[in-house]
Amino acid sequence: MNTRELQSIIELSKSLSFRETAERLFISQPALSYQINDVENEIGFRIFERSGKAVSLTPAGRVFVKDVENIYRQLQLAIERGQNFSSHYEKEIRIGLPRRAYYSDLPIAIEKMGEVYPEVAIAPVFSPNDLTDGFLKGDLDLVIGDEEDFKGVKGSKQIPLYRSPIKLLARKDDVLTKLPVVTKENIVGRTLLVGSVSRKNLRKLQLALENEGVVKTMNSDSHDTTLTLVSAGKAICLSPEFYKAEGGDCAWLDYDTDAYVQISLLSREGERRPEVLKFIELLK
Repeated sequence: MNTRELQSIIELSKSLSFRETAERLFISQPALSYQINDVENEIGFRIFERSGKAVSLTPAGRVFVKDVENIYRQLQLAIERGQNFSSHYEKEIRIGLPRRAYYSDLPIAIEKMGEVYPEVAIAPVFSPNDLTDGFLKGDLDLVIGDEEDFKGVKGSKQIPLYRSPIKLLARKDDVLTKLPVVTKENIVGRTLLVGSVSRKNLRKLQLALENEGVVKTMNSDSHDTTLTLVSAGKAICLSPEFYKAEGGDCAWLDYDTDAYVQISLLSREGERRPEVLKFIELLK
């Protein structure tokens, strides 16, 4: 099965018309029909039902096409990445981050790296999933994240980058914005949003407020949900300051706590590649 056949399957599944698909792909209908038959013979089941001019997906075909679309998308990205790399670069450093806010100065580091190593491509990989797995498999050279997530990663070295203090998020017209520093006495009876995967130090602070009966808590399934509810005046929230880059129209207030989140860089123990060491230096 080649890329042309994959594209034909995807296009036919959308139009359900051999004529329209053939015109879109600039091939003849017999050639398109041959491609589809060839794939069906290869995989051992029918993707499409044909009845005269009518075309429909079989139950197996619907499942197959959904997976094929994902494969084709990834394949196209791989081809484009390879084309870009072969045209401009000789080496690549892949760095993983849960989201851009964890290191908002990454574009500056990449720009400075280009001045020293123009032949090295820096490829950021953003994913909320466990990036250490990609690091261990060798898919990532570096990872930026919470030091909590890096404990027990074999063959690695943790390099502290910065401490992000805990701030209080409130609506911009909230009375709390008039205070130089917000204390727990100022938020008695308020609704505090808490995330399902809050950082250890943050979760400890949230639990203390809840257990002492200072606040009522409400779960939030994402940072975007939190920002929306805070902006709507439905609740307040405690958050690491690095999220301020994605803070929307909320007020980020000083809160009376020493709690912080440590953001660190994960690299390989004994890393010796000069381009990687230089990039680490720039990130630090």
